[in-house]
Amino acid sequence: MELAMLSPQASRSESFSIHPIEHNDPSLVIGKSRPSLNHSYLCLKILEILLQNNKILPLPELTLGIANGITPDISVFWKQTIQPNFFQDVARFPERPILADLTQSE
Repeated sequence: MELAMLSPQASRSESFSIHPIEHNDPSLVIGKSRPSLNHSYLCLKILEILLQNNKILPLPELTLGIANGITPDISVFWKQTIQPNFFQDVARFPERPILADLTQSE
């Protein structure tokens, strides 16, 4: 199985490089992964990298109003798209993200 790993460019610009890595763990197949320490740690590291870009906002565990309410580990939106209202929450966010990690846990 081939996965991709994001890493920031040395110049700390808004560009990122993607490095493929090999992995043969069948539990990482979409729909089969289980939350673990490594899973949580990698999500944190991805969030740290994404937060360096001031134009986007990565949100963890946000249920989307598409495909019967999928909940990616991380959904990335343009920053101006997200306007929280703390008096009225949204159970399924109607906007589509520009990027989503769709590796779902059971």
